[in-house]
Amino acid sequence: MLCIRPLNPSHVIPIAEASYRWTPDLAIRKDEAVFLEISRCGRLYSEGGLIARLRRFLKTLPNDLPRNNSLPNGNPVHWAFADDPAAALARTYLTSQSAEFEDLPVACLRYYWEPFTARDEVEQELKRLLPILKSLGIERLSGFMNLPSDALASRFGKTGAYLFHQIGNADRIPWPRFRPIDPIHAEVDLSTLEAAQGVEPLLFYLKNLTENALTRLRGRGHRASVITIHFTLEAYSTVKERARSMRFEFPIPQSATSQLLPIYRERISTELTAHPWGSPLQKIRVEVTDSVPGTSAQKNFFESREELEEAMGSLLSRLRERNGPESAFGARTVERFLPEKSWVSTEPSSLDRISGTQSDCALRVPLRPLRLFQEPAPLHRVGCYLMAIDRRWVIREWEAQEKLSGEWFETPFERTYYTVSTDQERLWIFRDASGGLFLHGVFE
Repeated sequence: MLCIRPLNPSHVIPIAEASYRWTPDLAIRKDEAVFLEISRCGRLYSEGGLIARLRRFLKTLPNDLPRNNSLPNGNPVHWAFADDPAAALARTYLTSQSAEFEDLPVACLRYYWEPFTARDEVEQELKRLLPILKSLGIERLSGFMNLPSDALASRFGKTGAYLFHQIGNADRIPWPRFRPIDPIHAEVDLSTLEAAQGVEPLLFYLKNLTENALTRLRGRGHRASVITIHFTLEAYSTVKERARSMRFEFPIPQSATSQLLPIYRERISTELTAHPWGSPLQKIRVEVTDSVPGTSAQKNFFESREELEEAMGSLLSRLRERNGPESAFGARTVERFLPEKSWVSTEPSSLDRISGTQSDCALRVPLRPLRLFQEPAPLHRVGCYLMAIDRRWVIREWEAQEKLSGEWFETPFERTYYTVSTDQERLWIFRDASGGLFLHGVFE
């Protein structure tokens, strides 16, 4: 098993939440350490691979402690491997994290008493017991375990007998299962760091905070569907609102920071242009407001469907941030003859899965333009010219494409569609039953 002891007590819960990705068997010692049972995970990763993943996550934690040689990038953390939680926790406090049981001092009895809880009563009992053991020349746990078990109760009371039993059964101590705390959030205090005045410095902090939150979310097997970013400004007399929030809703739930940063950039650039900060930023908080279950399996090397879906969701979110919430949406075909009514808008999450084969409907319908006008625009043909209200095209080629009719249950129609190549672009026009010409789309 692995014990992780961060020097910052506030890092215990984030580390535990992120560790759900590596093993579901974990426990915590409040504000002190995280314990991971990894004995059955040898086929998934090695000890070195787990430490590498841990280092990567620790880089996303706020750097609010002095630098330490335990880890680079100012994230002081101690860890140790052992066969039982008490020995692993004890090793994190020793200079040698590979110390054998025989080398552990008797002061480590406090960890065997209750590995997952620190109580004042335990310290009081140990203050009475440890001097007695040292007076007998017992400096190591091995010396304590060599004492006759039948004399422990008479010499040290129930405390000595209990500790002897705990050490002998340390690998069978029941674990209090850790349960994640909702909602997931990550924050950084900028009062002691370099202020983020522009968009790019701000994205630098948001990248680490978002990666921190998403890593912990992936540990639960979820993806973010709504993220809220809270900004707190310093208290200047000219600032009326110190707290600002930005809510991001994603059409397709996201799990990758790289897909979210462009969305952040669009919104923050717009907001700061319209409403600049009135004072330096004091704190940034990223909160996962809502999430949905998502696959947490290993990457599929033979199919990139999930990556494509997340990229599409990120693109739609960026378009909505720039052009408005109704400017970008998904589309689904329906069985109607009128081209402008042959599709309906939908959220991308309800789109059909990406497929490499064409549907039967696509094989029966001739090529149609991607850019389709909501209402056909009237045209006039004069010789080799096509004219609209404010446009004129020179006809290069005129080709009949398809003839549509029907819709008797609403308004009957009859149209003959043509593909017209002009000096500027390729048009999709039709002639109705009365002989009028209409522009209905443009081929990109």
